[in-house]
Amino acid sequence: MSKPHTQFQASFKKVAEVMKCSVHIFYDVVIPRQIWYHPAMSQPKLKSLVLGVINTIRKAQQQSPCDCILTTPNRTYCIEIKVGNDSQLPHQATTERLMNRVNPFAYYVVRKWEQSKKGVLKTTVYDVIQGGQAVERFNELTEVIQYFKEVK
Repeated sequence: MSKPHTQFQASFKKVAEVMKCSVHIFYDVVIPRQIWYHPAMSQPKLKSLVLGVINTIRKAQQQSPCDCILTTPNRTYCIEIKVGNDSQLPHQATTERLMNRVNPFAYYVVRKWEQSKKGVLKTTVYDVIQGGQAVERFNELTEVIQYFKEVK
């Protein structure tokens, strides 16, 4: 879990579970490097098949609508996790727009920021974003989950 995005997903899930909510994360599939050195990969037909499967998996991952599903006692949300200046991919913005057209509370982006000032320790801030606009800003991840629990 060296990536900040993966670490934020894990902490989001952990905090949500403590607060009696459920988070289902769509994990990225990692293809081990050892697969390329396997003796069976010397067979052209098998190698072609494996490459086709890997490309199909990667294309499906690139088009995933969101990072996770947050289920609270009242609602279910599609959540896109972002860290720092990561921007939404075009298909994610389209999915957000279409889902929020049907249900205004369906899709949110939760962004984690590290703020620092000269001589001051870094502080972590969480933005809840919908439609490209920051809806709320929180200092604690528990406050973010509580916000989703209270939306009616």
